[in-house]
Amino acid sequence: MSRPPFSFISFISFISFLSFVTLVTRYVEFDVLPFFTGTKGDLRSQVKGHGRTIHTAADDVAFANQVLSSDATTQSFSNLPPISIGACCGIGHRLSFNLKALVYAALHDRQVVSVWRDVPWSALFDDCNRVVTGTQFLEEHYGNDSPKAWLGDSVGNVKESELARALNRTGAVSDLYKDARLLFDNEIAWSVVADLQASLSPSVKRLLEERRKEYRQTHLCAHFRFGNNETGDWEKKKWRQVTKPEIVMDNTLKAMLRFAAGDDASVFLASDTPTTRVWFENNAPQAWKVVRGIEVELPESGVWFGQWGSKTGAALTNEQRNHKMAEAAADVFALGECDALFIPTYSSFTISSIILTRRGGKKVFFRKEDDFIRV
Repeated sequence: MSRPPFSFISFISFISFLSFVTLVTRYVEFDVLPFFTGTKGDLRSQVKGHGRTIHTAADDVAFANQVLSSDATTQSFSNLPPISIGACCGIGHRLSFNLKALVYAALHDRQVVSVWRDVPWSALFDDCNRVVTGTQFLEEHYGNDSPKAWLGDSVGNVKESELARALNRTGAVSDLYKDARLLFDNEIAWSVVADLQASLSPSVKRLLEERRKEYRQTHLCAHFRFGNNETGDWEKKKWRQVTKPEIVMDNTLKAMLRFAAGDDASVFLASDTPTTRVWFENNAPQAWKVVRGIEVELPESGVWFGQWGSKTGAALTNEQRNHKMAEAAADVFALGECDALFIPTYSSFTISSIILTRRGGKKVFFRKEDDFIRV
């Protein structure tokens, strides 16, 4: 596939960034919804005014498969050498850095070599034209970090913290994503995550297929990061801890009811706390389906892949570790297949999910105290 000159890509990327700032400002001003009191309406007409194209999850997969099948042997990269990426900790943490590196590589027409040491890349993704598995770090390597100018030369001379401040602060959970918010409406990020979705490994696809069997006409998703009595790094982050999870879950359910009142609805929940799904099964309308899929075993406390040095997953064999990470990846991509995605608590776990949802033209709601805003 031929690509436009780099300078043109940089210009388009910068225009996308300015458009995103405008969108965020507009939504915050007009779309603050107490418990999501807005109606669904005609999604295509709502989005048409913003110049965006509607994509479904199936479109994402079809597009990426088309790219992979037609370009795997024909797409050429620039004369610049490939970069390599590493990984640390959980699926959200590692992808939050890897995605920026992948966007950076796409802007410069460079291939990426994945050198994950703890869990192999192949446990989650098949090789594709964009990313291939490697065994050694390259000269330009990004492990537990990302390129400083990952947004491209057009804005690469601006500090990421300044870029984050350029986005309107809403007082909602969305603020905590900081510069990662710049990925949500970035078309290159859309393409990157769509490619990853299309190249999911067989083990991740199998887990996803079991979940998809339970989807209803209206499909809702939410992710709750409550900590599950985790210690260490999490215990020190008081700003992330939720003292009354039941209230947060109740507010989220009320929001879902306002969004999907009277619908034949399914709800997919991803959480680090096993009681979350039980609570929804006991409190959601009986006619709704709380998606189970293949049963996922959570640790007694904390998460399987916590901060660096966490011992929670030390008892897992390599095979078990790969499977647990595949389960997490399946949750990430399942959260991106919804008619509405609810984000009551911050977590890097949902960055890819938000990108997929936004690319699909669907709604993402972020908690703001007891209310929510739509972004």
